[in-house]
Amino acid sequence: MKSYSAPFQPNFGVNHRSPAKSALTNTWKHRWQNFLNAIAGYAEPHIWQESNQHGETLWRAYDPISDRYFTGSENDMRQWIEQRYYA
Repeated sequence: MKSYSAPFQPNFGVNHRSPAKSALTNTWKHRWQNFLNAIAGYAEPHIWQESNQHGETLWRAYDPISDRYFTGSENDMRQWIEQRYYA
């Protein structure tokens, strides 16, 4: 009896990394970019969006002046920016 198997078909472009590993990679990418910006003398905050494990959108920011990170909702981020520039 002959058995047939499907030919190997690679899945190019498919991300096989876990969401946790991707999030960690993104965090390191942001930190590396922040480091490069600090060396170049940039003082503007860096703001980006991320999704948590529940699919909720979080806003993250890095302030190179204080060397601090901030995480919160969109409203929290707006308040943080207002305090940074208008306080």
